[in-house]
Amino acid sequence: MAAGEAASAPSTSSHRQSIHKPKLLLVEGREDLAVFENLCGHWGFEGIQIMEMEGVRNLRARLNVLVRDPGFRHLRTLGIARDADDNAQNAFRSVRTALAGCPPLAGLPSQPGARGAGNPSTAVFIVPDNADPGNLETMLNRTKADDSIGSCIDEFFGCLRRQAGFDLSGGRLDKARAHARIAASSNPARSVGHSVRATGVWDLDHESLEPVKAFLSGL
Repeated sequence: MAAGEAASAPSTSSHRQSIHKPKLLLVEGREDLAVFENLCGHWGFEGIQIMEMEGVRNLRARLNVLVRDPGFRHLRTLGIARDADDNAQNAFRSVRTALAGCPPLAGLPSQPGARGAGNPSTAVFIVPDNADPGNLETMLNRTKADDSIGSCIDEFFGCLRRQAGFDLSGGRLDKARAHARIAASSNPARSVGHSVRATGVWDLDHESLEPVKAFLSGL
């Protein structure tokens, strides 16, 4: 284990395994899985199994496989977390359409963060906060938005715009900013998911994470 890294949360998931816990959270991919596992571990949320949906376009197919899993009948809550990308409401409607296309799932949530009344109940979290555009990196960047490294990152990307015409915006800029912050850490080769386990890279107790903390707590 590299210096400055906290012990990782016990692995709770694999997208190949069967349902074996009463709460299941589907996330987009490997980096999301690592981040959400470590958030659950940091906050002490137990009993949540996390699986990849293997990309948002695969959500409906993934759901149709899961409802045939022997463990589905014991499932109490199904949560889904995906990026807002350019529009949080469009992202939510996309998830809700996928849920509606899977007949065993009923009583669907009416808005991001709410729980549906079905059995299992369903809930959707749109990253970063159920309202704003963005992605996983947007959510993490907010936890360190006001520190001195953030100012350095601002200067770095400002220089790139001025000197090289390198002008990113929106989610692409958030991803680049996250990797710039990781590059300034003790292990610059970390992935985003791996970086969440490292001490000091992100502030997992920052108030900006309250929406996702509340979502996970309510599963």
